[in-house]
Amino acid sequence: MKTRVVATLRSEYPLPVLLQVANLARSTFYYQLGQMQAQDRHVKLKQAIRKIFDKSHQRYGYRRVRLQLLRDGWCVSRKLVAKLMRQLGLRSKTRKRKCYNSYRGTTSRRADNHLDRRFATEKPNQQWVSDITQFQISGQKLYVSPVMDLCDHSILAHTLSVSPTTKVSALSLKKAFRVAGDPGGVLVHTDQGYHYQH
Repeated sequence: MKTRVVATLRSEYPLPVLLQVANLARSTFYYQLGQMQAQDRHVKLKQAIRKIFDKSHQRYGYRRVRLQLLRDGWCVSRKLVAKLMRQLGLRSKTRKRKCYNSYRGTTSRRADNHLDRRFATEKPNQQWVSDITQFQISGQKLYVSPVMDLCDHSILAHTLSVSPTTKVSALSLKKAFRVAGDPGGVLVHTDQGYHYQH
């Protein structure tokens, strides 16, 4: 506050007198003046950031705000946008990620847990495990269903899909049996979610 007053009156009164009256050191005055000017330097940029942020319904973080600024002709660094957004108190709304869970209750008879967390076997094609996992690429949800041999942890087969249907898990198992040469007596262990109960 003192620095702002001294800077305003500097054109009318000698600076040493103003600094003495304000009880302000010369170095402190110039440092604070520099800080004020640096902040004022980004006034238009801050306005542009706030406009983009509000237009995105407060969903854009500093990366997406910067991309839009670059499209609008601004030349700004990632760090500067992040810093100014912090100063403005702009934080994007984040949605809590929901983990994919294939369990929807019991739809048929459930098998006993024969594996009982013994995830090791000496010979191939004795015990396989399978599951369906969800992940995202460029905002697109994808589902992968791998079949793994517990002997050497190799992936025998997998199926990739945009929706978690029963066909995904069934196709993975069919592929695995084809790759392994239709072995007999294989124990296939799953979480017995919706897809595997069918």
